Amino acid sequence: MSTTTLDRAYQREVAAVIDAAVGIPVEDRRGWARLHRRWHRLAAERPPVPDPGLEMAALAETMTVCGDGLAWMAHSGDRDVRAAVVVRLAQTKRQLDRLVADAGTERR
Repeated sequence: MSTTTLDRAYQREVAAVIDAAVGIPVEDRRGWARLHRRWHRLAAERPPVPDPGLEMAALAETMTVCGDGLAWMAHSGDRDVRAAVVVRLAQTKRQLDRLVADAGTERR
């Protein structure tokens, strides 16, 4: 697979997690636990950003915060925590999309 294809696959997976977070009922602890494991695997992969600088460190930190929020939901989350997690996931996706787009521009 080309780097661009891997970038898009990673971005699609992040988007799928966001969609799932929106659809999982607050009280579905097993669903949140599955989503947390999925996010943990995703965060363990290296995001498709070639520059390991400050932006990558910021992305890694944001992904960790998202993972913590998903873990919280798996144990005892409520509607407010869910809303915060969904917002943070969406922010992470926008940050990743921007970094991948910037990297694509640099590759040309």
